[in-house]
Amino acid sequence: MKITRLSEIPKGYDWGESSELADYEIAKLEELGIEEARYWYAQGDYEGSGQLLMLKDGKWYHHDMGHGSYYGPTEEIELKTGYATLEELLATCTEELRGYLQPLVQNGKPSDGANNP
Repeated sequence: MKITRLSEIPKGYDWGESSELADYEIAKLEELGIEEARYWYAQGDYEGSGQLLMLKDGKWYHHDMGHGSYYGPTEEIELKTGYATLEELLATCTEELRGYLQPLVQNGKPSDGANNP
């Protein structure tokens, strides 16, 4: 699986500190058959937030990784509506959400395939 992590949190988002997903979170994506994952993630004491774009079988999916202490950032992923392109996916989002996703579309830097920025 190709992993792209944006280590800088998008402008306008000032909650938590930039963080990598844990290995078991990456394993969850692999179990789902995700071919490519692009994300940014911020973590606080007992909660986290972030955005995740995933490619599976030629379709792009979005997942909001906001969570509390009772579940993690990838536990509630549902691959319901896929889009042929990232542009199509972005067209369905609010302006605020597009602002959080656009850096993943344009500026994400590929990692070495492990879980490294």
